[in-house]
Formats: sequence, C-alpha cells, structure tokens
Amino acid sequence: MLRPPSGLHVVRLDEAVTALRNLIEHREDLVRTRTRAINRLHALLTKLVPACRAA
Repeated sequence: MLRPPSGLHVVRLDEAVTALRNLIEHREDLVRTRTRAINRLHALLTKLVPACRAA
C-alpha cells in the first residue's frame, strides 16, 4: 500500500459527498436533456413558422 508523503492527509469520501456528487450528476443530465428539448423545439418551430427565425 502506498503511503502519502509526510505532512499530507489521506482524504476519504463519506456518504454525504458521494450523495452530493450523484445529485450534481443527475442535475447535469437533466439540464442537458432540457437544453436538447429546447433546441429541438426551436428547430421545429423555425421550420413551421419561418417568421420565427432570427433576423
């Protein structure tokens, strides 16, 4: 087993940190899904209503 250099502490992840990372990852997935849906909706609307296109 490797020993940390002197003066450094070994960091251990506890359950709270693991849960927080899982929540952050889930939120990032939700944001990506929302962005993808908005972009698809925008693309469809610009095809259906050409006046919606940016000038």
